[in-house]
Amino acid sequence: MCPVSKSGRDDDKSQNDDALILAVDDEPLALELAERSLQRSGYRTITARGGREALIRIEADKPDLVLLDIRMPDIDGFTLFQKLRREEATKDLPVIFVTASSDIESKTTGLGLGALDYITKPYNPNELVARVRNTLRLQQLERDAREQLGEQVRRRTYEMILVTIAHYINNAVASIEMGAQITPEDNPEMVAKLKEVTLRQCRVISSTVRAIEDMKEQIELGTTSYVDGSVQMLDIEELIKKRINELEYRDEEDDEE
Repeated sequence: MCPVSKSGRDDDKSQNDDALILAVDDEPLALELAERSLQRSGYRTITARGGREALIRIEADKPDLVLLDIRMPDIDGFTLFQKLRREEATKDLPVIFVTASSDIESKTTGLGLGALDYITKPYNPNELVARVRNTLRLQQLERDAREQLGEQVRRRTYEMILVTIAHYINNAVASIEMGAQITPEDNPEMVAKLKEVTLRQCRVISSTVRAIEDMKEQIELGTTSYVDGSVQMLDIEELIKKRINELEYRDEEDDEE
């Protein structure tokens, strides 16, 4: 493997220019050319002489991008690529196919499988570096977009949660206040009704507080997730209703005793 050189790097650098690139090819000269070209631009490189070795290096070194030859004796590039896409840890790993095949069918197959780019040997070293840089930048833009979307979803979700909590607590307090204002002290029947309403709304408030505690625990445990813009998390309104029913059932059992 060629030593990594930091000299001769361009002034216009992206945050991915020190990324780790795995070059996979069964031809030693092709690997050496790819390494020299990338290292001159500041990238770190590792190599694999075939598909099986590539799988080992990917698991061990977690590269940021793979330059993948198509025609290899042990596992061809298309088969290896499909295997990577089936694994959760590598399903989003960016891959550029590098091959001597210049026919349209190979190119169409590679891009159709989901590779981000395709470069044909022999290639200009500057072209290889440009393709790698552009692919990494594209991946970074996609990650940034997903993070921004996730943050927007989280913010909207918490806003909905707060609105729901405020709704239950405000209604409960308003019911108690209104009942207290309209209930004459010398009317035992209405006083008893006020007591019933007050107990009911206290259950609502207690259940809401318990639901908040449950949600706090869920967030701390990391079981709240945000996937593809849709929220998978505790339904606080359903939990509040469940808590209310539990408290009412418990009170009914106490009354029977």
